[in-house]
Amino acid sequence: MISIRALAGKLGNPLDWSSCGKALLLLGISLFYHVQYTWTAHYLLGRDDREQLVNVANVEHLINNFHLLVALTVVLFALIPIFRRTYGDRVWYEYLAAVYYGLSLCYFSYTIGTLTLPTGAALAGTPVVGFIFFNRGAILTALGLSLVALIGISYAAAVGYIPYAPIILHPLGANGQLSMEWMTLMYIYTAPHLVVLILLAYYVLRRWRQREDEVRLLSLTDVLTGLANRRSILSYLNREQDRSVRQGVPLTVLLMDLDNFKQINDSWGHPVGDEILVKVGHVLRDAVRQNDQVGRFGGEEFLIVLPGTDVPGAMLLAERCRAAIADISVSVGGGQDLRVTGSFGLFCNVSDRTLEVQDMLRFVDEALYLAKERGRNRIEISKGRPPSPGLLGTHNGALIGAPTMR
Repeated sequence: MISIRALAGKLGNPLDWSSCGKALLLLGISLFYHVQYTWTAHYLLGRDDREQLVNVANVEHLINNFHLLVALTVVLFALIPIFRRTYGDRVWYEYLAAVYYGLSLCYFSYTIGTLTLPTGAALAGTPVVGFIFFNRGAILTALGLSLVALIGISYAAAVGYIPYAPIILHPLGANGQLSMEWMTLMYIYTAPHLVVLILLAYYVLRRWRQREDEVRLLSLTDVLTGLANRRSILSYLNREQDRSVRQGVPLTVLLMDLDNFKQINDSWGHPVGDEILVKVGHVLRDAVRQNDQVGRFGGEEFLIVLPGTDVPGAMLLAERCRAAIADISVSVGGGQDLRVTGSFGLFCNVSDRTLEVQDMLRFVDEALYLAKERGRNRIEISKGRPPSPGLLGTHNGALIGAPTMR
C-alpha cells in the first residue's frame, strides 16, 4: 500500500505544476466541497427531526441544484485534460477553475447565509492560499467576482428581493437563545474549509522550511566534494575553539594541500583534477572520527578540525589521512593511472588554549609551508611560535614526514 509521502513524491510539487494540473487541483477541492454540501443536505432530510434543523421544503427544492453542481464539476474535471491535449497548457484553465470555484461557493453561501462562519472562513483563507499556489490574476479575478456576488446576494436579501439563508432556520430559538442546531450546522459546513486550508497551509510552510534547509545546506556545503565549505568549516572551528577555552580541552587543526595539483590540472585537465578532489574528499571524510569535521578550505586545500585531540592522537589521524590519499589513483586513459599525495600542517593549542582562530590558522599554514619545502607528502607540526628549524617539523625528537613521492 502506497504511503502518503510516497504518493506526494510521485505527484511532485504542486507549486511547479502546469496550469492544467493546478486547475484540476482546484476543481478537485471544489468537488470535495460540493459533495459535502450535497451529502449534508441528504443527511438532514433523512433525519426524523429535520423540521427542527432546516427548512425542508427549500432543501428539497434546492438539492437538485446541488446535484447539478456536482455533475458540472465532474464534467469540467474531465474536460480540462481534453482541452490540454487539443490546445496545450493554457493559463485560462486556472482562470476557469478559480472563477468556478468562487462562484459555486457563493451559491452555497447564499443557501446557508452570506454572513456566516463558513463564508468567512472561505473568504478569508482561500485567497491567501490561492495566491501561493495559483496564478495571481486568476485568483484576483475570482476574488473580485465572488465579492461582487456575495455583496449582491446580501443586499438582495436585505431588501427582501430574495430570502436570506433559505435552507437554514433562524439562528435564535423561540426562547431567544442561540439555536444549538443552527450552531452545529455552521460548524459542519465550516469544517471542510478549515481542513483544506490547514492542509494547504501546512504543505506550503513545510515546503518553505525544506527549501530554507536546502538553501542553508547549499550555503554551507562545497558543491564539488560535498564537504563543508570554507565558511562552514571556519564556523565550526570557531565554535570548537570557544569550547576548548570553556572546557579546557585541546583542539587540533590539520591543513592539507595536494602536491603539484596545478601541474595535474595543466597536464590532464580540470575534469581529472575535479575527480581527484572528489576522491580526496571521500577518503578524508572516511578517515576522520564522528566528531571531527573536514572542509574544503579553498582550491586543493582541506582543513580538518579535531576537537579534544592532542598532538599524538592528531598525528595518528593525520598519518592515516596521508596514507589514504597516497593510495588514490585516477585513470587517465591508455592504461595509465595517476597517483597523488598530500602535505599536512598540524597545530594543537594544548600549550595555549586562548589563541585566536586566525593565529591557529597562521601556525598551521606555516607548518604546511614547511612540509612543502621539506619534500611534500609529509606532516609537519607547528608549536605556535615563529617558525624556526628547531620549532617546526619535529615530534618526539624525530622529523615527521616521508620522502617526496611524485
